[in-house]
Amino acid sequence: MAKKHLIIGCGSAALSALEKIRSIAPDDQVKLVTMEDCPPYSPTALPYLLSGRVSEEALWMRPDGYFDDMKATLAKGKEMAKVLPASKEVVYQGGEREGYDTLLIATGSEPIHPPIEGLEEAGFIGFRSFSDYRSLAGRLAGKKRVAVLGGGLIGMEVAIALLEKGHQTHIVEKESRLLPLYFDAGAEGLIREVFESEGAGLHTGTEATGVSKKNGAIILGLSDGNSLEADLLVTAVGVKAKTAFLASSGVKVNRGIVVDGAMRTTVTDIYAAGDVAEAPGFFDETGLNPILPSAVAQGRAAGAAMAGQPEPYEGWLPMNVFNFFGRMAFSVGLSMAQGGNFEVITASDRKAKSYRKLVLRDGRLVGAMFLNVSADPGVFVYLVRKRLDIGAYQRSLLEKPREVGRYLMTANEKKEATVIE
Repeated sequence: MAKKHLIIGCGSAALSALEKIRSIAPDDQVKLVTMEDCPPYSPTALPYLLSGRVSEEALWMRPDGYFDDMKATLAKGKEMAKVLPASKEVVYQGGEREGYDTLLIATGSEPIHPPIEGLEEAGFIGFRSFSDYRSLAGRLAGKKRVAVLGGGLIGMEVAIALLEKGHQTHIVEKESRLLPLYFDAGAEGLIREVFESEGAGLHTGTEATGVSKKNGAIILGLSDGNSLEADLLVTAVGVKAKTAFLASSGVKVNRGIVVDGAMRTTVTDIYAAGDVAEAPGFFDETGLNPILPSAVAQGRAAGAAMAGQPEPYEGWLPMNVFNFFGRMAFSVGLSMAQGGNFEVITASDRKAKSYRKLVLRDGRLVGAMFLNVSADPGVFVYLVRKRLDIGAYQRSLLEKPREVGRYLMTANEKKEATVIE
């Protein structure tokens, strides 16, 4: 008997789930519901749209006719109000109800607005959705000075777009380093130098304590006693899983919706995937991992389970790629680990603005970090996931990561193929 699969959300996790369901259950009904009024897109591409490096047409993740081809329905402009597991229904804002056989929650994350005195009155713009992009792009005209609160990936990528468009851009980050969750001091120091050379004002180890307006300008008071003047203020201090509608549903929520390896929540026939899901990790921890590869893998696992054919889920693996001013930095796995039974080897070149780092445990690669070096992030994800013993190759892998990484991957693929035969 055909089932009805209801998917709340229309990002990478939702689309991955749809495609997996359809490959297993071609006759089941699938409906996706989004609170937005536009086609599916990836929020990670919004800074490129802001800078003008990509067009709006290139933002959409699927072509016209996609949902018809997938024999699925997309409903736009509907926001969740609550979930009623007992009757297997969801309730949208406005009171409309809809039933389901299986439900996937892929609502993603939403910005955190810092509790700063005067912030609301002075006016600010978050940057997480397409509507945020439209708001910021529309308000930039005639604005020269822009302050960005938050030096994480989103804040830094917005700052890049603003600098490329010629705006005087200041970044305020309360931690002592930029990108503190993704890059260590060795890499961050070089990233900082590049941003300073591009004209960015960097204010780390301080935070905004108050916001006011004077003669049309926004005045930011900082905890180090200084102040900043700006014409526009962008907040990018972090995100949180979008779960408020699950109150009283029985679905367990910590920082995100708690799920197992098949993306099942604590309530029967309800699943979660993507930024909203607190899922098992590759290194046995459980948590949020709001990156595109994790969303795709979790959506696929959820779709398989919803269609009745669960598949193994390897667990999320930390991976971050940061492209800036013609350079690339990336970190994979336990790249910030130190002490204990971890072996860390690094190398840097101040003149070339390059940095290399490998983290090993018992001779096996568990983390890596590279800046302005020819290396393939996907290869390093492979090496970590395969738990390869690279003890004899660690120095050559550090020096020639692209060539040696590909050699190790190819050699292991041949070895595994021989075993299968």
